[in-house]
Amino acid sequence: MKKNKEHLDGVIVPAITPVNATDRVDERQFRKVLRRLIEAGVHGIFVGASAGEGPLLRDREWRRMVAIAAAEVNGRIPLLGGAMDTSTSRVCDKVRILRELGFRYVVVTPSYYL
Repeated sequence: MKKNKEHLDGVIVPAITPVNATDRVDERQFRKVLRRLIEAGVHGIFVGASAGEGPLLRDREWRRMVAIAAAEVNGRIPLLGGAMDTSTSRVCDKVRILRELGFRYVVVTPSYYL
């Protein structure tokens, strides 16, 4: 059976985003996490998930995090970006940023728990 490239399937892992003591993304460690997941054979990676890395990073760090992920994964496997936030307009802003960075898949969940 021929696979449809528009369809996500398999193991898609929400990646943790290591941060330092000042809540800045630890780029070296984050890239290491992403490479490890790819080497392990996952079928996709989800960054900026709802466990805190996405909605709780400052805007500039969230942008930096998704840019690092896009550069590291570089189209090797599907990359999903979390666009969780506290208003529709802020979510739409994040979706635009993700699209500009080449993200094909965007995940939005309600922010009721913030």
